[in-house]
Amino acid sequence: RRLVLHRIVRIQGEHFVLKGDANTWLDSDKPTQAEIVGRTWIHLPVGGGILAWLRTPINAAIVAGIFGLLAFGGAANRRSRRNRLRRGRKDAPPRRAPIPEPQAGYGRLAPLGGAAGGAIGAIVILVFALSRPASVERTEEIAYTHTGDFTYSAEASPSQAYEADVKTGDPVFVRLAPVVDVGFEYRLDSQIPAALSGTIGLSAELQDGAGWRRRIPVTAPVPFRGMSTTAEGTIDLRRVNELLRDVERDTGIGRPSVILRLFADVHLRGKVGGAPIDERFVPNLPFELEPLMLRLYDPVGDAPPTEALRPTKQGTATVVRDEPNRIPLPGLRFDVAGARAASAVAVPLFLLALALTSRSALRLRPRSESERIRQRHARRIVPLYRTDHLSAQATVDVTSMEALVRLAETYERMVMQIDREDVDEYLVEGDVVVYRYRVAKPLDEDAAVGEAG
Repeated sequence: RRLVLHRIVRIQGEHFVLKGDANTWLDSDKPTQAEIVGRTWIHLPVGGGILAWLRTPINAAIVAGIFGLLAFGGAANRRSRRNRLRRGRKDAPPRRAPIPEPQAGYGRLAPLGGAAGGAIGAIVILVFALSRPASVERTEEIAYTHTGDFTYSAEASPSQAYEADVKTGDPVFVRLAPVVDVGFEYRLDSQIPAALSGTIGLSAELQDGAGWRRRIPVTAPVPFRGMSTTAEGTIDLRRVNELLRDVERDTGIGRPSVILRLFADVHLRGKVGGAPIDERFVPNLPFELEPLMLRLYDPVGDAPPTEALRPTKQGTATVVRDEPNRIPLPGLRFDVAGARAASAVAVPLFLLALALTSRSALRLRPRSESERIRQRHARRIVPLYRTDHLSAQATVDVTSMEALVRLAETYERMVMQIDREDVDEYLVEGDVVVYRYRVAKPLDEDAAVGEAG
């Protein structure tokens, strides 16, 4: 028993649908579990699609580039954090946390939002792609052609009638060439591969204008395999004439000539492009046989029927192709298998990016009102270590940091910050008074500042 190694592309009931990797069509044979050699070892729903997608150099380069950017971004982020801590320890007084970089609104949250949006989009595409089949069956009519070539020849006795032996197209004079060698070369012309076998045989048939017929075997059917074959045999014209004389003697009817048809009988079985076929191709080559001569029969009388020497017959096979299913989008079309593979790769990448950006966002999130103030108004705040020149001025407390910032804008002054034991003071020096906004420190801020320093 011959084993065939083909890919299982899907399961239909209790049968497996197979496809050769080099073929564009599905196999018509659908074996059952009992006919499958081997067993399932591991099942990854989109693993094959991912590997096929990564085999493309551009896709592999994209994935490698994304990993490289993530690794580079993480390293750069760690270096930047270390540098800020070093600057804080060098420039600030003891127990003074470094002032963060000014924030452009929610600019620092943009990577977090992008990663979250990308992860959600990739998950949606993955779920949608998994809900659709990766491939669809489409039927296509494939044309093929049965083609044959009739030939005949004979060894002629030396005479003035023939300069050489008889060849295809020549008249055959029975006295000089009584035995004729006949042949038929068959082939199937197809643009797609075919696996064929069958039988081929030759026979002749005598007939007259009154409807009388008589079949004469030439060669028995012989088996063949492949898309081409040849059959050869001989016809003894003397015996054929003897048969005709016997028929005339028995019937009393003379026949000046009869039609002798040479039949080629090709019975073909197999598959064309995976589609099964079972057909017969039975062309014939007509001759006119007189008692002393055999020649190609031409009912018109103008020229020998050369078209009959090369008969053809058209055929079609219904091929079931396994084509990639596509996701229709406005102006774009994506393969479901490609979308599965791409989204399966993109989901973990976006989740990794989301984890990294979330960690960064949580690290940048202010833990107290003082930190929120420094993040929002860092460019306007300057630390103040001595307050001697302010002690003689009256102090007015304001209710919010925003009010203090508006006063700073009005007087075109900077906001001064004093880091005291239990509070942070923000001051704006006016013309006659000092405006102040005080923020109490949380109980654990000292520990947090100590860790940062």
